[in-house]
Amino acid sequence: MPSSFAHVASIDAIRSIRAALLRFAEDALEALGALDLEIGRGVDHIQHDQMAYWPQQVRQAWDEIAEARVVLHQRRAISVAGHRPACDEEKKALAAAQRRLQTAQDKVETVRNWCRKLNQEVEEYQGRIGHFRQLIETELPRAIGTLDHMLSALDAYTAVGTPRHDTTPRRSVARSEGQPEQDAEPPSQRHPESDAETAGGAVPTDPANGPPSDNQP
Repeated sequence: MPSSFAHVASIDAIRSIRAALLRFAEDALEALGALDLEIGRGVDHIQHDQMAYWPQQVRQAWDEIAEARVVLHQRRAISVAGHRPACDEEKKALAAAQRRLQTAQDKVETVRNWCRKLNQEVEEYQGRIGHFRQLIETELPRAIGTLDHMLSALDAYTAVGTPRHDTTPRRSVARSEGQPEQDAEPPSQRHPESDAETAGGAVPTDPANGPPSDNQP
């Protein structure tokens, strides 16, 4: 049958363990809170800021392309001495606007892909960290409560103290109090002759076996 007793060498060690668990719980919850904050910022940046920024850049690039085409068309309409200008600068501006449009469109698609991947990663992270979070928020406080009950019981036990047992022999106690020591021989084993002699009386003898009397012839 298993024993229900535990050998406790140091109550202070249990208090130290309890304090360490409290510090660990506080640090872990603080770290989880910081991670949640950073993840929230990242999700908000991708799903809101970037998703709003790059579509706006696409619209702006279309406006720049339209403006560059108008400028190029106007420049080509001008002729000097029957010669049309090369319009190199205007063509470069139009090409640059078209490149910006392509970049913005690529970014929009990239952000959309990242939004889908980010949602998957966040869900996977929450699943992996869920057990640890439950351990910190539920199991660890329960363990600390168990230590509290244990410390209360140990404090109550040490307050009562262990009773001291008197191991002094009774004979020694009798001597210390000046009382006569009793005969170690039981009364049943004593001889009646020795008792009579001790009392100062004569030992009666059998007339048949005893000495002759004075009146006997």
